[in-house]
Amino acid sequence: MGADESYYIVAEIQIELQEFRAVSEARRMDLIYAYFRSFLEGRSNVRLLYSHLRVLEFLHHCRMEGKNLNETATELTQKGGPASYEELELLLSLLCQLKAYESALVVAVRLLSITVAEIRHSSEAKKSPAVALAVSRISDVLVEMGEVDAALEKKGEALDIMKNACDTGLHEDVLKILNGVGVCMALGRRHRQALGTFKREAEDRRNLLGPLDASVAAVLCQSAQMCLELRRYREALNDYHEALEIRRESLGTESLVTAETLNDMGLTLSLLGRFHEAFMRHEEAARIFDAEFGVRHASSICARTAMARALQNQGQVAEALRECEAVLELGKTTESTDPAELPELLAITKGHSAELLAMHEQQEQKELAKTRYEEAISELRSICASGKTEPPPSPGKSKDNAPDSLASGFGLRLYTTESRGILSTGLGLGYGVGSEAALMENLDGLASVYQYDLEMYEAAMALHQEVCDLRKRKFGAQHPDVAQTLTNMANLYQLMEQESDALPLYREALAIYEATLEPGDPLQGITSYNLAILLHDSLDQPEEGRQLAEKAYEIFLKAGGAEHPYSEMLRETLSAWEESA
Repeated sequence: MGADESYYIVAEIQIELQEFRAVSEARRMDLIYAYFRSFLEGRSNVRLLYSHLRVLEFLHHCRMEGKNLNETATELTQKGGPASYEELELLLSLLCQLKAYESALVVAVRLLSITVAEIRHSSEAKKSPAVALAVSRISDVLVEMGEVDAALEKKGEALDIMKNACDTGLHEDVLKILNGVGVCMALGRRHRQALGTFKREAEDRRNLLGPLDASVAAVLCQSAQMCLELRRYREALNDYHEALEIRRESLGTESLVTAETLNDMGLTLSLLGRFHEAFMRHEEAARIFDAEFGVRHASSICARTAMARALQNQGQVAEALRECEAVLELGKTTESTDPAELPELLAITKGHSAELLAMHEQQEQKELAKTRYEEAISELRSICASGKTEPPPSPGKSKDNAPDSLASGFGLRLYTTESRGILSTGLGLGYGVGSEAALMENLDGLASVYQYDLEMYEAAMALHQEVCDLRKRKFGAQHPDVAQTLTNMANLYQLMEQESDALPLYREALAIYEATLEPGDPLQGITSYNLAILLHDSLDQPEEGRQLAEKAYEIFLKAGGAEHPYSEMLRETLSAWEESA
């Protein structure tokens, strides 16, 4: 990239993303000159350049007048403001980048009106690709505003118009809008519907573009993510495997999206108990990310923390801790190539290192785990308070990877306490990481240290209650993450030998899982097992306990196979009960 081109790109970024902070008149003219230089060197056409400058001049005027972006919507088509279709399109893009969604919605509706007005007969509007795209654009803005149901309705309307315009469903423009329908369904937690939509789109893309087209792989990854939400892990792994083969063939073995797929495959393999294979995938992804970004980039750190998790799940706690400590040491000594995401990722890694320290027998290590958790929680509380609670980008995500995938990063940690055989999920189950989700996970982790290592039961219960309140506020009372916290609270009551208090919490958690998850979900198995132990060993109800344990065994056998650690544990438990009967 030459110096002139670099200057132009920097100028464009500065003027579009400055969030209307005032700049000097001289500096503004420098930036505008950069646009003209771009035009003279052949990088812009004159119509686009003129439109862009008109938009920038209008926004500068609004800024100088001290007007709020959302107060300028009524002026957008008045004298002095952008009025042409091209200008409005550019303005819409800028408003969305600056998160001025109310104004953006007004512009999007105006663009639809202009499009329809240019068509002589209203009946023709129902078969116009331009109208379909304009309606789809409104849907996109509604998504950004959090109006998912309204966005889905508009996206469906756009899909019908585009199908009529193309006279077929097997057209790339139709498939782009169909993908948007699937994304809206996923954002609205309609995971089964979203999965069906992505499966259909993937098949249509194979037929239209060929089985090795990169967009087929992107949609397969979206399908896999829906399978993960539905806990259909084997199906997710199959989708990721096909996507990986396509990306290796079409994009190369060293591409970032190939590394991203390797990371996602590793997470899915861990959910199936195939931890060594998971480690190998994460290690390969980390190598690609390191070569592209350096070891201190968000993508590299994500892959390395996933490696640590896979090592931990294989019982290699010391090796996992060394991996975490290496990441934390890099945070102290190296300039970040990805500073915006680094504090959050390091806080998450610090929490993971605390979890690993808590596994040591020495009391000194457990105290250090407590301190690490407290530091991670303090850092994450600060990040949440600053409003930066969005999940960091998934490893290696590329804007050129169309259609865009949903954020990945799904993970589930399971562990067993030696004294009572209680299973706990420990970590939240949502997609992405994000500061708020990571905060809840680390509160869970600190509660675990209090609960199992330091016998600080009152402090542990207070943290569980805080997490329960946070999750109810975020997700509603009938959500799997809430059930997870109820399970953790029941675990604690069981440790405190308050079995009568534990029983209703286990039953409530199991009822939530059965109402919200697919039949046979592993989380149903975990809670069924915990409830079985309580009923059989503590409440003198061996028959119901045995039935629940058998149910849990069937779930783990189907989800992870006979070799899965929980399948083996359930076999041993049922065998021991049978011998003692």
